[in-house]
Amino acid sequence: MSYLTPEAKSKLSSTIRALRERLLTDLQNAVESTYRLSITAVSKAGLAEEQRVKRQRLEQWLDEQSRSQGKSKKQESEIRDRYLKTAVKLAAATLLNRLIVIKQMEAHGLSKPAVLTGGWQSRGYREFRDFAPDLCKDETEGYGTLLQLLYDELAQELPGLFGNVGVTALFPIPASTLRAAIEALDASDLRDVWLDDTTLGWVYQYWNDPEREALDAKLNGGGKVEPHEIASKTQMFTERYMVEWLLHNSLGQMWLAMCKKHGWTAEVEADGTLARLEARRKEWREKREQGQVAIEALMPIEPGIEENWKYWVPQPLTADAVTHAPESVRSLKILDPATGSAHFLVIAFGLLFTLYQEEARHRGENWSDRQIVESILENNLYGVDIDPRAIQIAAAALILKARLLSPQASPKHLNLVASNLQLASLPADDPALVELRREVTEATGIPEKLTNQIVYALQGADYLGTLLKVDTAVDAAISEYESHVSRLVMVSLNPSVSFQVGDVNRLPLFPIESSEEIFTQLDAAFTEHEAARETSVEFKKPVASVWNYAQEWAQTAVDRKPGTPLPKYEPVYEDPPPTNFVSYAIGVALGRFGANGEGILNQAPATALPHGILYLSAYSEKDSLEYPSCKPIQETWYEYGSIIAKGTQLRKWLRLSFFKEVHLGMYESRPIYFPLSSPRKNFVAFVSIHRWADNTLQTLLADYLIPELSQLEGELNDLTTARHQGDKKTQAKAEERYSEVQKLHEELKAFIDLVRQCAEQGPPPANASPERSRRARDIPREVDARFKMDLDDGVMVNSAALWPLLEPQWNQPKKWWSELCNAEGKKDYDWSHLAARYFPKRVDGKCKQDPSLAVAHGCFWKYHPAKAYEWELRLQDEISEDFTIEETNSDTLRLAFARENPHLVQEIIEKEEKRQERKRKKEETQEEDYGPLFEQEEEAA
Repeated sequence: MSYLTPEAKSKLSSTIRALRERLLTDLQNAVESTYRLSITAVSKAGLAEEQRVKRQRLEQWLDEQSRSQGKSKKQESEIRDRYLKTAVKLAAATLLNRLIVIKQMEAHGLSKPAVLTGGWQSRGYREFRDFAPDLCKDETEGYGTLLQLLYDELAQELPGLFGNVGVTALFPIPASTLRAAIEALDASDLRDVWLDDTTLGWVYQYWNDPEREALDAKLNGGGKVEPHEIASKTQMFTERYMVEWLLHNSLGQMWLAMCKKHGWTAEVEADGTLARLEARRKEWREKREQGQVAIEALMPIEPGIEENWKYWVPQPLTADAVTHAPESVRSLKILDPATGSAHFLVIAFGLLFTLYQEEARHRGENWSDRQIVESILENNLYGVDIDPRAIQIAAAALILKARLLSPQASPKHLNLVASNLQLASLPADDPALVELRREVTEATGIPEKLTNQIVYALQGADYLGTLLKVDTAVDAAISEYESHVSRLVMVSLNPSVSFQVGDVNRLPLFPIESSEEIFTQLDAAFTEHEAARETSVEFKKPVASVWNYAQEWAQTAVDRKPGTPLPKYEPVYEDPPPTNFVSYAIGVALGRFGANGEGILNQAPATALPHGILYLSAYSEKDSLEYPSCKPIQETWYEYGSIIAKGTQLRKWLRLSFFKEVHLGMYESRPIYFPLSSPRKNFVAFVSIHRWADNTLQTLLADYLIPELSQLEGELNDLTTARHQGDKKTQAKAEERYSEVQKLHEELKAFIDLVRQCAEQGPPPANASPERSRRARDIPREVDARFKMDLDDGVMVNSAALWPLLEPQWNQPKKWWSELCNAEGKKDYDWSHLAARYFPKRVDGKCKQDPSLAVAHGCFWKYHPAKAYEWELRLQDEISEDFTIEETNSDTLRLAFARENPHLVQEIIEKEEKRQERKRKKEETQEEDYGPLFEQEEEAA
């Protein structure tokens, strides 16, 4: 599933570009001021001892980089300046990549408690601050220290990203810079972005876009691309659907050949998936032609097996393909020779995982998820890139994918290599080469002469990568020794993806006694804890937690004297707050959670409250609490009510206190139940956003509010008569009751009017007071439109359009609606579907200027026909001959464009033909039987 909508990509792009500019500027200023680089002589810079040592190390690194270029002394100053900027860029990119990987891990529930999500208000930081207040006295209030501890933990598995990466540790991160980065990445409209498995790749491209744009300008001005600029120029990201199409029609086709070779029937053929997909495609095209479905509507794809074959195109299965098919999916080798952020490998990972599972079923064997994941990473996936930052991200992307498929997986290695050896242009007497030859000779016995042969043959690897034609000298050198010795040579040349000349730091390790036992106990305690935490994806139901005790025990175990036994584990369980039980019961009633500990439900059971609405009334007790669905809430309140709010009735506490005191904080201001409320909260409807339908507000009116209003009006009529009958005491009592009911009637009627307005027209301006200046008033809605919940827009945007109904309990949506109305600067939400619904003219105007917005809002052909025509031609070659970008009136617009712009159309067609010709020539030079990305593993003799 892809969470990266065009709007999300646009937001992510602007965020990354802004952060890039901020990080590069702040880190450059920080390193210059910290080490006083403007003062040439270190001895005269007046540095403290720590800063002096770090500056000397930085100077040594810059000297080594300058030597690696083999330039004259005259050019060294210019090269040093360039490498300083490179180091700043690497430090900035590493910081950003670290934060984004952690952000993604938190989004998937793989790193708990959260540290980045919520920033200085996150649960992880709050616990750290309470546990170690003495570590929270620096400029970051301890947040930087907590991050470093997290980095150190993650470095065990991802040293190329979280370990000592080059000289990045020498670059100080200002506290204000760190805070700005954390807050930018924690923006609410980026929340779903972190769930997509291609996000790292897009971050990599968006980070490199400014450099690529600068190079384009340079080339347009007649300049040339230097070797060190090639990486920036060639880093382009391939869209998911293109990668899936390639994989489905290469790896998928190979799988069908393997099945035929072994006499198996592929499950997609046995269950009719392939035939069903093809039949549905034909039927869908016919429906579209007959106008039975919207032109822009995509054919629905069932989750599961269909996702892995949705782009497969029927093609002949030749005898040669069957004969040469691999014996097992385990022997496949998938090489991405310009891997970038491993986007291709990550998506291939998911497809391979399902093929492993199917092969195991065909063989009647049991392969665990952990075995499959480890085998894929160790045996199937390979990647090479000239940019070490790309390999840094690729490793993180693959490990993140592995964790999602099998949290227990622990691959021995990843087959990822950065080819920037930075050795080939060094003079023969360079200290780095002298040291390399000596180490290779000591380790393998290979003479220095042969090492030089290999180094010479690898000239150009820095910028050519896998395009380098390796000299026969390498083969001659390798042939003199056994294959295992050859591997040691290559390892010596490139010991790790973060290898830098002269900068290999060997740090001592300090093992902790009984670390496995300690970790096992902590892991078990944490797993129990997460299953009891409602906002966790692993939540089952609230129970007592041993997590605090387990942490204290583990700290004691780590701090004990060497050689002494582990302290006895005597767990002390802490009960959750009583409100957690009520919150869980409400979730069960609304169909969010299973009543028997099943956790989050994909579909509400029949026993749940109708329409996902929990309606509460101060007037009548004949509200939702009387439903059998709410029996768990009643029972829970009977048990815990006196502790939560002694003397308060359940109905009153739910109306007045539950949202602000419990739900809003628990879900960190992104609630999953919207509390639609009358002004004095006498009438409240909690509505589950996950069960929200297009007619939810109409249902609320018809089934709850209007019947309640009728009852109030009926009693008012009765009381009107009673006020003039009976004795004075009876009349006075009737008068008092009449006044109470009349107030409730007025409040409910006003509530109903607001519900109707939000449901059928849209909310009023948040700031429309005539006393305000014109600039301070909100821009009014352009049109009236019915409210429709779109979860892709996020909680913030959806709640904004309901602000009058939410304001009695939650005032933030009012501010968000004001921001949405005015669409200024970073508070511009016109990417959202909701903004287009209420401000169609404004959004339409922006679509005319921004192609990405035009694609998002379905007017690409209307406003950017040349780009649409160009991309449609290309995609017809890449996907299928009948592919079209289908939007409203796209057929008419396509014909009009072709008719009115014949010369431009001819240019576009000729450009595409040239591209296809280049592609064909490239394909003709390939020697592999199964395409450039696949090779069959040679069988042992």
